[in-house]
Amino acid sequence: MYYSFFRQVNAQLMETIPTDAAFLFQINDNETFIKTTKKIYPYINPLFGLDAYPGCQFFVDQLPGKYNQVVFSGHPNGETLSILFACKIHEKAFKQLLKNIEIDQKNCITFERCNIYTFGTHLKRFVFTYHKGIFLASENLTLLKRAIAQLKNPKNLTTVKSFRELFSLTEKNKKQNWLILNHEKYFSHFQFFFNDETSIRLTHFSSNTPWAAHQVWFSGLEMLLMGYATPALPVQHDYELAIHNANAEYWAAYLSEIGMRKSPVTQIKSLTFSLDSLKSGLWMANGGVRF
Repeated sequence: MYYSFFRQVNAQLMETIPTDAAFLFQINDNETFIKTTKKIYPYINPLFGLDAYPGCQFFVDQLPGKYNQVVFSGHPNGETLSILFACKIHEKAFKQLLKNIEIDQKNCITFERCNIYTFGTHLKRFVFTYHKGIFLASENLTLLKRAIAQLKNPKNLTTVKSFRELFSLTEKNKKQNWLILNHEKYFSHFQFFFNDETSIRLTHFSSNTPWAAHQVWFSGLEMLLMGYATPALPVQHDYELAIHNANAEYWAAYLSEIGMRKSPVTQIKSLTFSLDSLKSGLWMANGGVRF
């Protein structure tokens, strides 16, 4: 009981993210993220649901002080991705937020002893709450409730071994922004974009490489990735790595009009991706997308 209470009060942002996340942006420099994604935004928005990010950022802009560390995650919801925004704030800051955006504190719904408020227009509406030191916002009420409930569940993303290995690396470098991908869930969501042959290749790649964590930079119309991937099973022989590399290269080559039924972006000019084995048991994963 004591452990559960202590864990919730001192919760990491990752512990409140529902475990079906297809991707997570672990943002340690929010100002740079916003500035560098402005030009590339129309291209990567269909891939990561970034059209919800400005609305979530609006709340942060109303808070006293600066909040540069946030987690922005995407969760499959039928043919769409529902987005969850999370950052750590003080309770006093949340109360000030309610005043700043003129929210009637009585006008809310309650779930798990949390008050959930609504803000926006008929064009775009957000639900948000404050829970155990964390501000949560989403366009999807069900997802927000799941995030609240997740914090009470001892089984969270940080208890998944393949995720935890990568997350520990991201915690050692909090100067960079990170993109963490659950390959199986992410590619499954976009499966209808690919032809049958490419879908088979991606399924094989995803089952052998469940998670990847990339330091992510945006420069002009280019997204650069450098990080690590977790193999589902240890690579015992060089030929096994060669097979995985071949699949990775095939995946990169076919994220184009050749392998797609229809493209989620208007144009991908080039995409590169490579895997190299490390003594730690992880793989070095590097790549880049140019639009």
